[in-house]
Amino acid sequence: MQRPGSSTITALGWLHQMAAWSGPIVTDSGGFQAYSLIRNNSKQSRITDQGLTFQPEGG
Repeated sequence: MQRPGSSTITALGWLHQMAAWSGPIVTDSGGFQAYSLIRNNSKQSRITDQGLTFQPEGG
C-alpha cells in the first residue's frame, strides 16, 4: 500500500475512494506545492508538525 501504482489506485476507485475521503487532496512534490499554498494564503494557513492547514481566501 505504500506504493500502490496507478493500476491499483484505479482498481480501488481512485484516490478519494481509496482513502475514503471526500475533501480536496493536495499532492506534494518536495514541499513546493504546500509552501506555495501557505505563502499565498499566510493569514488563513499554516504548517505544523501535525501537517498542513489550508483555508483559501474567502473560504
